[in-house]
Order: sequence, then C-alpha cells, then structure tokens
Amino acid sequence: VIKKRELKNKIINAIENLESISGRNEVIYYDNNGLPQIIIDYAHTPDAYKKVLSMLNQYISDKNKVFVVFGCGGDRDKSKRSEMGSIAEAYSTKIYLTPDNPRNEEVDKINSQIVSGFKRNNYEINNDRGKAIAKAIKEMESGDLLALLGKGRENFQNIKGEKIPYSDFNIIQSYL
Repeated sequence: VIKKRELKNKIINAIENLESISGRNEVIYYDNNGLPQIIIDYAHTPDAYKKVLSMLNQYISDKNKVFVVFGCGGDRDKSKRSEMGSIAEAYSTKIYLTPDNPRNEEVDKINSQIVSGFKRNNYEINNDRGKAIAKAIKEMESGDLLALLGKGRENFQNIKGEKIPYSDFNIIQSYL
C-alpha cells in the first residue's frame, strides 16, 4: 500500500519530468525573456482553436500582437471552416490563411469558406504556407506571439493525391 505522501511525491515527480508531445502546443522559440513566441499545434477543430488560442493569449500583454497561420483540410467537414475563421479572428491580431492538406479540393474554395466567418479585414491569403510563416516572423516584435495551427509536426502537404514534403518546424528553423 502506497502512503498518501509517497503517492503525492510520485505524482509531483512525474509531472516535473513530463515531456511535451511534439506538435501539441509545442513552443518552438522563446524570446529573450523566456516567454513563448512561436508555437505549433495540430489544432484542426473549432474547439481546439478556442482552447489553444485563448490559452496563448494569456502569455501576452494588451500591447502585443498574436499572429495565426492556418488553413483547413480539404475533403473534410466544410461546416466548421467559417467557425474556425471566426474563432481565429477573435483571438488574433492578424491571420495568414494558407493551405493545410487541401487534398482534392481547391484551396481558394476552402479559403472563401473560412473568410465567410470573418468580420474584419485582418487577414491575408498566401498559397505558400512557408512564405506566410516567413512573413509573419518578419512582422513580429518582442512580446508578440505566432501560432501555427493545423499541421503540427507533419512532414508533408497532401495535394491532389500527392504527399509533398513540407514541415512548419523546418520552415521556422530556417528563419531563426
């Protein structure tokens, strides 16, 4: 029988030694003050967007910006696209819409469904996700936050039946 104190110590030790899961709220870059500045997450549902983005907003001050790079997968639930756009807009300063495994759908069609959830004009569309990430990184200032949602640690883009090599993580590493 394990005593309460012994169990408590085991739990505390396990939490302190817990390793993060690649691609799940994974901090890729910290600023000079040790605050998260760039994260990647596999989030691809409205609920996940709300949870991730509301949590990330706790890390920044009112004077800082939150940039979000995302897209929606093709050949998947179209009804959630405008809702995901609305949630991303509510928690961000600027959005970069990009491809995220469009599969057999046209990226422009996917993007127009996302845009239908926007109320402001705080977004831009870039069909090259890597270039959108580079642009967001260049626009960031100290204390700002960049969230890359949807792809996590995937190493490809699924376009028209082809798995084309691509990695958000590698793109970030090339610019830092």
